[in-house]
Order: sequence, then C-alpha cells, then structure tokens
Amino acid sequence: MAAHPPGLLARVAHGLRGAFAAGGRRSGDGFSTGGAGRTLPAYMAASQRSSVPQVAELGPFDAVKFFRPCQRLVRHQYRNDNWVRSLVNKTGELMMSTGPVPVSKFPELDDLWCAASGQFDSRGVSDLGGWLRDDLYRDYSLDGEAMVRRRARRAKRLVDGTFVPEAGLLVPLQWQSLGTHFLPTGHNRILDGGGRIVNGVELDALERRVAYHPYQRHPRDPNGWSVPGQTRVPADEFHHLHVPSETGAVRPEVPLAAGVLRSLKNAEFEDANAVIARNATCMSIMFEEDLPDGEDGPSEAEKQQFMDSIMLSPGMIGRAPTGMKMNMRSPPANPNFSPTIRLNLLYVCAGIGTPVHEVTGDYETITERAMSFAGISLRRKADIEHARVEHQVLNRMRRSFVDACVATGLWTPPPGRPLWEAYLCDWQWPAMQITRMSQELNSLVGAIKAEVIDPDTVTTSMFGMRPEVRARRAAKAAARNQALGFKTGAPAWGPEAQAAARILAEAIAEESRERDIVESSSTEDGPIDRDDD
Repeated sequence: MAAHPPGLLARVAHGLRGAFAAGGRRSGDGFSTGGAGRTLPAYMAASQRSSVPQVAELGPFDAVKFFRPCQRLVRHQYRNDNWVRSLVNKTGELMMSTGPVPVSKFPELDDLWCAASGQFDSRGVSDLGGWLRDDLYRDYSLDGEAMVRRRARRAKRLVDGTFVPEAGLLVPLQWQSLGTHFLPTGHNRILDGGGRIVNGVELDALERRVAYHPYQRHPRDPNGWSVPGQTRVPADEFHHLHVPSETGAVRPEVPLAAGVLRSLKNAEFEDANAVIARNATCMSIMFEEDLPDGEDGPSEAEKQQFMDSIMLSPGMIGRAPTGMKMNMRSPPANPNFSPTIRLNLLYVCAGIGTPVHEVTGDYETITERAMSFAGISLRRKADIEHARVEHQVLNRMRRSFVDACVATGLWTPPPGRPLWEAYLCDWQWPAMQITRMSQELNSLVGAIKAEVIDPDTVTTSMFGMRPEVRARRAAKAAARNQALGFKTGAPAWGPEAQAAARILAEAIAEESRERDIVESSSTEDGPIDRDDD
C-alpha cells in the first residue's frame, strides 16, 4: 500500500505535540526544563510568548527613514541644552584640537601645505584646525555625517609660463563644507549599466561609490523660491565623513539619538528640582496641644484667635497660649537630584565616548588614577577618530593639493622620484596632555637611555612637535648663543656643516639688526626729548 503524505490535521497534531511536549522530550522550539516544566524557546528575545517587545526589522537602507527626525531633535537639544552643547564642543576640542600637519619625505611640500592651509576654508572663516573642529567634526557629532566638496580656483598664466592663483590664494584650491541637508535621503533611482542611486549616493554595479548628487544650494535657503536642483559631483571631489549605519549602508545613524531622551529627562528633573528647592525655603508651623493630664487648656476660640493673629517676621517674639506648642518644619531638599542627573549625563556621554568630567568640568569627584585611565581611553578614541578623518578627508585633500601644486608649478618632484610618493604622508596631531605626565615622561627618558626608543618619539608623542621642527629650533638656539658669545658648556654646535653655517649667519644677522635698531633709536630725539626753546 502506497504511503500518502500527511494531511493538514496530521501536521497540526504533530505541531501541537511539539509545542506541548512532555518533560524530558526534545522539541523543535527549544529545550525542556525537565520533569513537568514547560518548554522554553531557544532564544527568549525571538519568542512570540516573551515579554520582550517586538521591534521592526530594518535593512541597510531603511534606517535613513528616521534620519532627519533624529537630526532635528539632536540639533534642538544642542541649541537649548548646555550639557549637549558642552559634550559636542568638548569632543571636538579633544579629538581635533588645532588640527594636524603633514610629515612626508618632502619638507618643502609640507611647508607649502602649512602656509596655504589657512586659506582652505572656502568661506574664509577659519583656519584648517578651526574648520575641522568647529565645522566638520561638529556636524559629524551632531548629524552623524559631514561632507566636503573640493573647489578648484582659477590661476592666471603669466608670460614666463608661471601661474598666479586668483583671489590672493597661495594654491588655487579650496574646500567647501556642506551640511547634511545638501545630500537628499530620498533620491533613489536605477541607472543604466547596473548602477543605481541610493539616498543621494551613486553606486556602480560593484557597489562602489562613483558620485554624489547634492543640491546646488541649501534646500532651506530663504532666497530660493523653489526646491534647488541637484548636481552630480564625482566621488573624488566629494569627501564624506561618516560611519555607515550597518554593512552595506551609504548613510549613517545619528550617534546622539539614543541619548537625547535622557537629555530631555534631565531638563524635566532640573525644573522639578527647582520647585523642590523653592519649597525648601518655606517653613510650615504645626500647632499641637501640650497639656499635663487634668489641666484645662485654652478654648477653641482662643486657639483660633491666636493662630489668626500670628504673623512671622524677623526678630518676632511671641508667646503661645498655655497648652499650645509650635513645631516649625521645612520641606526636605531632593537628595537624589545630583546622582540622577549624573547618571543621565553618563548615558548621554556614552553615545560619543567622552568622559563626563570633561563635559561638566567637575573634577572634584574623580581621582587621579581614574583620570589617568580616562586619558588612556581618550587617546585610543582619538587615534580611531584621527584614522577615520585621515582616510575619508585629509588623505584625499592631500592628493588634490599635490596635483594642484604640480600643475601650477608651485612644486616639482625631485628627479627620479615618482609622484605617488608625494601623496603619502603621516599626519602629526597635537599631543593630548594627560595627568601624571611627569611619570610618563620619566619612563620615556628611561626608554631612551636603554635605546628602546629614540628621542624623536618622545617629542612627537608627548609634545606634538615634528622632529625636524625640534631640530631646527635647537640649531637656531645654539646659533644664537654662539652669535651672542654665550658659553653653555661643551661645544655642541658644528658650524662646518652647510646648513649649520646658514643658520649661524641668519642668527648673527638677526642679532646685528636688532642691535642697530636699539642703537639708532637711542641716538634719535623723540618729541619728549626735543628742546623747542
């Protein structure tokens, strides 16, 4: 007899037997607790019978639906909550400080970068450090992303073939920072050749970013009567600082969105505590009878007359009727206010990773040991953030800068050296000073003596100074001492080297010029010294 597949009723019965399996028997939904216990699901969070709330499933491009509402709420708190403002600004100070300088095999190219970096901001508002800290990284902290567009400027070609950048620029190149609203989140389209546009970012068939499609002006520009048009900007001209919300996503999440509700609760707690503190300044008086047994006290009319007539004022002396006692009480203050506020601040600061004592400026409750550990954590976070900014923004700016310098003849690679070597550089960020610096410095000096590290490592890590800058300053100081005739112990200055001789000549010329100025000013008569009689 041929076997028939089980019908609907048989399958339902089999499922019910699995759901209500007897103790000790395995079930497809989980495992038995033994005996007569109920069968638990393999993952409590995935069970429909669990008390865990059911949440929405989001793909790599679905989270962007909540992108703008979260940004609006965080921006609102930044405008109205000093704790959030301090958190964002202090994080920018700790991570970006005054900005980095490049260190490569070509010092003259690095010097040209340092000289021109003050003009990189297309709006002309900030130098490179201020632009990175107060513009780029602030948007990154608040909105989850920051965008930069390269802007090539014109250069006039002279008769001799050299180029002169217009508008007084040293290098005909600037960068424009764009707010997150410049790149629309709802621009999605399928392109020919297997490419597509997702959330304003153009991807090719291999999911590589090939272009961005920002608005030509800010969509909330009050001078525009209509929605501005979009333009296609190649990816090598558009730098996008962000951390994708998940693998495959092209836009980020808002890092402070999870903590903004705690920020709103803090405002409610502060208002409530203000009411409690105001009430605590008041005083209530309770009248109680205090009569020995068997004695008659004042009548009810006398009691009421006394209570109606009393009025508290400074220096008042009054005597209550016989048998009445006054108890003066003040409402207690809220002892849980400070711990609650601090706990919520810890929660908000955890979204960015900045220590709460850096945000509040309250160092009284933190020990030196705890501050030392916090400094180590900050350095690690700064290294991570520096690497991200370098990869997504600074290294791309460096390549554009080198190309512009070579194209305009401002710099030429040495013979036999490929151009790609000029693209490579290390970024020297300002050193982050921490507590127990003297102990750390002594340890590094011991490591130098043991020849474990070189002195330049200490100069870089502890003071944020490039080794060649330190060497030049030391050489200039030694040359100045020799020019002035000072003897500072064993001779460490060797003017036989060409570079040393040049530095010594510069020092002698500077000191001679200063002496000439002083001597000439002493021989000239000023208006006060002139005798008009």
